[in-house]
Amino acid sequence: MAAPENTSNGFPNTEVAGDMSVEAQDVRIRQYERLCENLKIQRRQYDSLKEVHQELLWSKAVLAHDAGLAVGLPAVDESLVEEAHRVGDVATGAKLGSGACSGVFEGTWPDGRPCAVKRISKRDAKTRQEVRNVASELEALRLLSGAPHALELQAALASRDYLYFVVERFGEELYALLKRDETALTSAQQAGVVHGVAAGLPFK
Repeated sequence: MAAPENTSNGFPNTEVAGDMSVEAQDVRIRQYERLCENLKIQRRQYDSLKEVHQELLWSKAVLAHDAGLAVGLPAVDESLVEEAHRVGDVATGAKLGSGACSGVFEGTWPDGRPCAVKRISKRDAKTRQEVRNVASELEALRLLSGAPHALELQAALASRDYLYFVVERFGEELYALLKRDETALTSAQQAGVVHGVAAGLPFK
């Protein structure tokens, strides 16, 4: 019996008059199983490479070489508690927003003070520039803490996979407020928002 010709997708063309023999079905099943196994192997290799890349990108040696970033970023705390609704001493709640490699959550200190927790995924920060951006953001928060109308940086924490910036939280999130009531801000308050954004651009 002649072997069936392969189609463009690599599978044998065994269909004759809209039918497929049992032998041909067995061949196709084995090919499909091998394809699935190869995809699983490639996925494991990809995940392993991502872990190695993350470890190298955030390693002390690389950070120290890159303008001394290791000094500005918090050191990894192996004992840091990371749970579904808690990080360190802070209880976390509803998600306030998200970015390319981060999410912001409501937080509460043990004494009841409200705060906001920004969780940054090291795995999702894939380039050195993204790491620099994270370090620059933390430096800007440190410089602005204590300034009028600026959020206070209350803590900076790090685990193997995440960075956490804890800042003060007060009132309602601006976007949610304006979505609920477009007239919530007076003209003077709107001008203040624009001024605040413009004033923060040099720290971008």
